[in-house]
Amino acid sequence: MNATIGENSIDKLVDVFVDVFSPATELVGALGDAVRLGRVEIATQITRRAKEIADTNGMNLVAPPVKFLVPFYEKASLESEDSLIESWANLLVSASCSGAETRYVSIMSEISREQAELLVNIFWGRVSGPSNSFDSTLSVLSPDFDGLKVRLSPEFWLRLSRKCEESDRPLDTFVNSLEDLFNRQGFISSGYILGNFTYESYKRHIVYDDQSRLLNKSILLSLGLLERHEVNVSIGQHQSNLSWMQISDLGVGFLSACDVSVAKYIKKMESEPIRSPINLVL
Repeated sequence: MNATIGENSIDKLVDVFVDVFSPATELVGALGDAVRLGRVEIATQITRRAKEIADTNGMNLVAPPVKFLVPFYEKASLESEDSLIESWANLLVSASCSGAETRYVSIMSEISREQAELLVNIFWGRVSGPSNSFDSTLSVLSPDFDGLKVRLSPEFWLRLSRKCEESDRPLDTFVNSLEDLFNRQGFISSGYILGNFTYESYKRHIVYDDQSRLLNKSILLSLGLLERHEVNVSIGQHQSNLSWMQISDLGVGFLSACDVSVAKYIKKMESEPIRSPINLVL
């Protein structure tokens, strides 16, 4: 099947592009080629929305490099989800004002609305929330623990287990600390198993996902936006196997480029000192 895009439609997009990024006449030919198989109206909508975002935030747009621009319009013009059209517009602003990885274009073209929402919720720590049995007073994590800033080292788990062992209720303290940990920003639990059968209520804690969410997590993992981790921890005589996912550096960078609220948070966070994860155990 042959699809022909009218010259008037291409001219409309070119006019908007030149108005937003002028002077950028040397890019006009490449722009027309990029959307020849896409939908010009969507590309035009994204460009106009990028200008609105830039104006609202006092930004001056400069045309991104052709290496970014051509794949951007080729893939963005195929978008159909309104929420992702907003993300495409934010990505264009990021590329225009501060530069953005071309890799983000490829990720945006592969990610679904549900996967984008899950990634944002993991970033903000809004995936599940503590259970009814969660007792924050039994957690040994510092209140300002931020999963976006740290990678959990073996020393962290050693200190955590020692602090739990010092408590009057070591397993209660451990379980509540884990629940606290896996609901902080940047984390999502895959589950943990406590291997002592005298503690039936702690023997197994698994996050049960439906097939759709399991698939979405797997796709985010395959795109490099999440990292999978696993560790064995001892609490006295009790062995525990922990499995979790954590948002990756790529995931943080991608969200920062595609979400204004995330970008503002990251900018604020970068001005604060990075603390050792060991010191985030009380």
